[in-house]
Amino acid sequence: SSGRYGETTYLEGDPNGSNEYKNEPDLDSSSGWYGQQADPPRGGSYSGRSYASAGGAGRSSYGQPQVDHGLQALHARVEALERVQSSQIAELKQQLNVQKAYVAEAAQTTSNIRVEVSEQVRLLQEKVKRLKLNSRRAASSLGHHG
Repeated sequence: SSGRYGETTYLEGDPNGSNEYKNEPDLDSSSGWYGQQADPPRGGSYSGRSYASAGGAGRSSYGQPQVDHGLQALHARVEALERVQSSQIAELKQQLNVQKAYVAEAAQTTSNIRVEVSEQVRLLQEKVKRLKLNSRRAASSLGHHG
């Protein structure tokens, strides 16, 4: 449904424009449009700003500026999504590093506690041995004097 130059042309979907992108695949999905494209469209690259028309490189026909604009808008949305995802990944990596530091600190604390507890157990075992020895000595001295 192409219109006169300057009017919005809807390639698919509701001609009233209530949801201009409702027929586009979900850009977050790996099985969506972006994930299925092996090569960039003719006349441009994903990171470039200049795109040829969907019909062919350099061909001009009535209503073509709207198609160019639609492709550019789609690629701009994909690039924006990539920037957001890249930022989110960097933030997640930072959080992961913080969590790794917490785990390392907890592991060191656990190790320190284990060493302290082992030392306390060793000291208590020595004390028990001394008490048993003292108890035997006391019993034997009572037996000799009794």
